[in-house]
Amino acid sequence: MKRTNKKGQALLNSSILKAIEWQKDIPNEKVIHLGHEYDNPHKWIICLLGNDTFTLNNNSVKNAMIAANQKVNISILGLRNEEFGIRSKDYWQVCDDTEEGVFVNIKKKDTCRSILDQVAITFSVYKQDKLPIVTELSDSALQK
Repeated sequence: MKRTNKKGQALLNSSILKAIEWQKDIPNEKVIHLGHEYDNPHKWIICLLGNDTFTLNNNSVKNAMIAANQKVNISILGLRNEEFGIRSKDYWQVCDDTEEGVFVNIKKKDTCRSILDQVAITFSVYKQDKLPIVTELSDSALQK
């Protein structure tokens, strides 16, 4: 019989809540670029999961972002050679509740790179020159 570790299951939820809390120490500023207003810096939490044993409470994450008064995107990448189970709905919901977050369950090695390229493109936004950020993409992502 397989034993589950409740403390381990809650680790993802508590880690995301801690990451949201850390965002409070990073000052926000509005930047106008080509007539569009951007929040700077662009805040994003990215989780890489090898299985779906971790629980995630959508309401606690949403409440933490409201309490912290933070605009943070959350993306979760599932890296497993089979479909994530019932918890994938919770992962998707948390990502969907953020403005630009995505949930992806990558199952096949041969499609992994193209999917990761597409996810990486969602992270590309206008950045100020004083905060250099380098994103490495494959050639296939840049040709789309």
